[in-house]
Parts: sequence; C-alpha cells; structure tokens
Amino acid sequence: MPDAATELLKVAPEKAATSASSRPIPEDLEGLKAMVGALIAEVERVREEAVASQQRAALEVEQRITREVAQRLTREFEQRLQDLDEQLRLQRARTFGRSSEAHAGQDSLFNEAEVAAGEAGAAPAQELAGLPAEAAAPVAAKSAKPRGKRAPLPAELPRVDVIHDVPEAERTCA
Repeated sequence: MPDAATELLKVAPEKAATSASSRPIPEDLEGLKAMVGALIAEVERVREEAVASQQRAALEVEQRITREVAQRLTREFEQRLQDLDEQLRLQRARTFGRSSEAHAGQDSLFNEAEVAAGEAGAAPAQELAGLPAEAAAPVAAKSAKPRGKRAPLPAELPRVDVIHDVPEAERTCA
C-alpha cells in the first residue's frame, strides 16, 4: 500500500497537493505512512459505524415487521376465537334450546284434515252409509307388543339339563 501511495505522488503530485483534505500532505515517506495509516483507521472506523448503523436499521425493520405480524396473527386469532364462540353458542342453542316444533303458530299448521272435516260436516256419515259393514267399521289399533319381555323359546327345541357338581371343600360361602 505505501508503494501505491508513493506511485500516486509520483504520477500526480499536483493533485495530491491540492486534495480536498484539510491536512497538509507531508513530504517525507514516514509522514506519508503515518497519514495513510491514520486514513485507513478512519476508513475502518467509518465502515464499522456504517455496518453498525445498517445492523441497527435492519434490526428496527425486523422488529417492526415482527410486531406487525404478531398484531395481524393476534387479530386473526381473536376473530377465529369469536367465530368458534358463535358456533358453540349456536350449537348449544340447537342442542339444548327450545325445540323448533314449539314455535307459536305451528299447532294449526297441518290441520287440513280437521278443516276439511269441519267444512264437509255430515258428508262422511253419508259416504259410510253406502259402504259394506266391514269397510264402515272403525279399524281397531293393532295391539303393541309388550316391550322388555323376551319371547319364550319354542317347545320343539331340545332341552338338556347339565348338573355341575362342586366338591365339598369348595362349597363354602363368605
């Protein structure tokens, strides 16, 4: 590096003398070496400051982005939580709430037969008079089979009695 500086001074001594630097350029080689060393140290210091400044800026940008992402995720989570709460509330209302058949006005919704019978009046009795006795007789409701009682086994199944003899020593009760 000192050789390049020396060559620069040999090639353009007037440019080196009129540089933008406020420091005077020394004429001896040792002074130039010291000045170049100081300039290199200053360049390194400025470079380190620039790198540190870039790192701080990158860290600030990263923190801002992290905050924004966290806020967005929090909003989405809260929205999802509200949706699930609403779904749970609706499901509980469907499961444990009032039955849909108990709404007011539904008791007369399917009364077409009663309405038609009320308008026809005595017409059903006249129609039944012309029918045979079997058709005119009211149909008895089929008797329901009693629940919870097992039907007996058919009599034609063979029956076998199996006797299990327990030895005398094992015939003790607690």
